[in-house]
Amino acid sequence: PTIPPHRLEALYTFKLLLLGPGESGKSTVLKQLKAIYNVQPTPGELEECKKALHQNTLECMKVLCDAAKTFEYSIEDEDDKKTAEWLQDE
Repeated sequence: PTIPPHRLEALYTFKLLLLGPGESGKSTVLKQLKAIYNVQPTPGELEECKKALHQNTLECMKVLCDAAKTFEYSIEDEDDKKTAEWLQDE
C-alpha cells in the first residue's frame, strides 16, 4: 500500500509552540530554526523586523541623549540638539 502524498507530507510537517515571557528569546529561536532549514522570511516578517530595528534605534538614541544630559555633555550642532530634544520628549 502506497501512502498518498498529502498524508506523507503530513508525517513530516511539525508545528512548534514557543512559550515564554517577553524578551526571553522566542523570536530568536524561531529565526535560528528558519536559518538552519533555509526558510525565507515572509514579507510580513520582514516588515516586522524593519519596525523593530527602527524602534530599537530610536530607543538607543534616546538613551544616549539622556546620558548626555545626565553627564552635562553639551551638543553643539543645532540640528543634533533639536533631534535630542525631540527624542527626550518622546
